[in-house]
Amino acid sequence: MSFTPFPGSFLSDVSGLGFGEPADFFVDAIILVLYDMRPSCATQGRFKQNPATFYIYMTCIENKKARLRFEVLKTYQAGLELQGFEVKSIRAKLGSLDGSRVIVRGGEAFIVGMTIPPFQIANAPKTYDSERPRRLLLSRKEIVELLEAEAKKGLTLVPLELYNAGRYLKARIAIVRGKGKADKREDMKRLEAKKEADRAMRQK
Repeated sequence: MSFTPFPGSFLSDVSGLGFGEPADFFVDAIILVLYDMRPSCATQGRFKQNPATFYIYMTCIENKKARLRFEVLKTYQAGLELQGFEVKSIRAKLGSLDGSRVIVRGGEAFIVGMTIPPFQIANAPKTYDSERPRRLLLSRKEIVELLEAEAKKGLTLVPLELYNAGRYLKARIAIVRGKGKADKREDMKRLEAKKEADRAMRQK
């Protein structure tokens, strides 16, 4: 069956990228957007392309303070062990990564200190702990790298964000080093300059 997108439409722009029929590779993305149209998360979606996949990327919860406090040395993408209502909470941007960190124990990596409230309190188990450790799904090689970094003086493991990658929720975690006062001041100056530029653009 041939597929001819409307001229000037979104699908017509990507029909020549060499991925086959647009209807084939966009079906998952379209389903995801129709399923979760919450403005706080879905409208931030943007398409990411790598050699293996083409998917919608949506930041749901971000650890903004981490990038101000730490210098990011290396990042990892990890899956998460979550309960169903926790997935709904994260996609609705209910939760916080403030003060959270990553630890390696017993050959497994966990996020600790992350808060994910139940999506609907009435439907959550009475024993539910919103700050319970959540296991990260990583390769053995990645866990060894994190363990070695955790043992080094001055290095810390922190989660940077939780995001949608296609139909899955992922965590971006990082090996980081604490910033000095001078670095923090420079970051604050850049942030203020960006805010000023954004305000100037809005006033035009």
